[in-house]
Amino acid sequence: AVVSTQSTGEREDLTSAYKYAEGSEKEREVQQKVAHFSSRKEWTVKSTSRDVEVEIGRETALLGNDLEIPIEIRNTNDSSSRTVSVSAQVRCSAYTGRTDSMSPILKTVHSVHEVSAGESDTVTITVPPSDYLKKIKAGSVINLFLQIRVQETKQVFATRESFNVKKGSGVTIVCSSKTVKQYEDFDVTVSYTNSSAAKLTRCHFYLEGPGIRRSKKLYCGTVQANSTIERKISLSAHRMGERTLLVKFCNSKVAKATDQIQIAVEEAEATEII
Repeated sequence: AVVSTQSTGEREDLTSAYKYAEGSEKEREVQQKVAHFSSRKEWTVKSTSRDVEVEIGRETALLGNDLEIPIEIRNTNDSSSRTVSVSAQVRCSAYTGRTDSMSPILKTVHSVHEVSAGESDTVTITVPPSDYLKKIKAGSVINLFLQIRVQETKQVFATRESFNVKKGSGVTIVCSSKTVKQYEDFDVTVSYTNSSAAKLTRCHFYLEGPGIRRSKKLYCGTVQANSTIERKISLSAHRMGERTLLVKFCNSKVAKATDQIQIAVEEAEATEII
């Protein structure tokens, strides 16, 4: 099982902070201790050969492109081949990782592979954009549920991995002046480049900042593939000091993109306040 939390722009893997690595000696010691004190005496920890190693490539897809998840299977046994069965399912879930029977299934894979002694084989799961574009929502995470079983040794590898789908190149903010006076209007130009092959719908910029007047939502409608959207707005600040203007680009497909700039606000003259 994987333990993760939502971080800026992507999910952060915290698995190593909560449990020992799968197949490690420490994990085996914990399993044996649990078995010793368990009231279910019929449950035992069976010693199995772990000569097959699995590595999953970390994939972050650009919206509109294929999502490719490479799974490398290595047979560390130098004298015998291994027959490996792979069962995998790719699903779309909320950013919290929660999935249920109603979650869209993007891909299901069942295959058997013969891995020669001392060799490796790579299984690549490909999800084309036509399979996920209409199923993902803002904040969605793509989860891989994987189980690998070695027929000769009965070794089982099971895990769940999360993958993100990113938008284009991000938000750009241009301010007419980085130093302004209280209550003085200044222009801010915000833009977003959608460098993916998919159009984004129900798009808007949201500008906000403590001490800056007239926080605003700027509607953009639909942003076509491989295009740039730009909006301009006049703002003013009523508090002195270093102020942060945060800009978010939101849409109906994937999590928002954000950027921010610092603006120095100086005290206005008495005549200017009047």
